[in-house]
Amino acid sequence: MKAGQTICTKQIGDLELLFRFFLESDAQAMADYINRISTERTYITFQGEQVALEYEQEYLSNLAEKMEKNEKTIIQAWSDSELVGLLDIRGEERTDHHKVSLGITVKKEFRGLGIGKTLLKVAPDFIKAEMPHVKIVWLTVFGNNQRAMHLYQQLGFKEFGRLPRGSTYCEWYVDQMYMYLDVDSSNST
Repeated sequence: MKAGQTICTKQIGDLELLFRFFLESDAQAMADYINRISTERTYITFQGEQVALEYEQEYLSNLAEKMEKNEKTIIQAWSDSELVGLLDIRGEERTDHHKVSLGITVKKEFRGLGIGKTLLKVAPDFIKAEMPHVKIVWLTVFGNNQRAMHLYQQLGFKEFGRLPRGSTYCEWYVDQMYMYLDVDSSNST
């Protein structure tokens, strides 16, 4: 995996989408994207908070180091010069090094077009190729986000736990769901 490397392109209606790995020079686009998503108060951990450009620059610099070691990366979805979605792939450490967690977001006006599904579909192949030690992909989802849970289940993720009132969504406590996907082709169970 290389910074900025194209993973695939996809035509969705009138949109020509580019899916690629992040570049450190994406810091402004990333900060703008996170700040926009955060104001939507959607199903993410940012609920109105804003990030500064300097924060995002430091984050991407640290991420670039981890990417070189195949420990972590971000796959972005672009429509022309607009960042419209991203998938954060975070490798774990020590006794959990065989797992990665995912975080996914798509801009509001681009939801329902298959961008999130495409991001999630490219992840297992990328993980198998670049992170062969990884056996389990997992994520959390807000318990009231039925649309996301349905998509994850459709792609083979299975629920393995629920933390009652584990997340805050718009000042309300909601259950936090835990889901996983076994990417170990040698697993016979």
